[in-house]
Amino acid sequence: MVQSILCALFIFSISIPSSAKEILFEGYYKITSAEKHIGFSLIRYEFDNTQKKFYSTSLTKISSPGLEVMESLSATAEADDFMTPVSYKYTGLVGKESKIFEVQFKKGKTAKDKNKMTVVKVINGGKPQTMMADIDSDVFLSTFLSYRILRSKTGIQTQSQFKYQAIAEEDAKVEAGTAKVLNEEKYKGFSAFKVENTFKNGLFISHVNDKGEALATLVPDAKITSELVAKPADAIGTIGLPESIVKALFGKMPIAEKNVVTQYFNTQEKSGTTPGKTQGVPAGQGIMISPKDSKSLQEGP
Repeated sequence: MVQSILCALFIFSISIPSSAKEILFEGYYKITSAEKHIGFSLIRYEFDNTQKKFYSTSLTKISSPGLEVMESLSATAEADDFMTPVSYKYTGLVGKESKIFEVQFKKGKTAKDKNKMTVVKVINGGKPQTMMADIDSDVFLSTFLSYRILRSKTGIQTQSQFKYQAIAEEDAKVEAGTAKVLNEEKYKGFSAFKVENTFKNGLFISHVNDKGEALATLVPDAKITSELVAKPADAIGTIGLPESIVKALFGKMPIAEKNVVTQYFNTQEKSGTTPGKTQGVPAGQGIMISPKDSKSLQEGP
């Protein structure tokens, strides 16, 4: 169940100071199951214009009767056409069962060469196991899916389809997927593209805006929904925030205001008026929006 959540949310210790990175997105998602609040995710995407790399950091916590889960992910990718993986670390704790994947990638010498993936896996605190595999040059980390689509030749546009191969970070395995952009529609007043993504034999239905921000995602089979919320408290509720883990993972407590929902409601609180259109790609992001669909997408109800 929780692995599906990471896939739906589009799911190493970095030596570069966080001050060198530009935050592209940072926000909290409220996770519900059959309309019952069961957890949250905190997600951040960053770009380093000097290093030409993208970063993804996330923490997911689930707390429901008979189930306690925590997952974290730190991932790095090159800012090239394929968003070539550099490294990632995944940690999962389900009850008393734990698993850790520390993964490094080595790019092939030529475009025709396969990339090398080295996985160090630790299960339940046991002895580290090392595995190596060759992967195609167009394989990327699934956490960067929305950005990978935006960087494709067509960008994001209605009635389009993006077939891909991506690494499921929680398994360190390459899986095939297909993302279909169906149409533009409002989600709780926000303009968005409705996207059906099939990955790991699961279906995920998302509403994504023109910057690649997922406003909400539904996992129909599991009846799980994750929704971007304006305030951390709306996502955390009574689940509890592990502050020491958050600080270790993110460097400090995130403000979580770099997202369209929080920015809209903050503007409303300050001015009492609807904010004007501020569409576009954040500076340094280097993501291509399809000309066909970069028209007036109002960022607010």
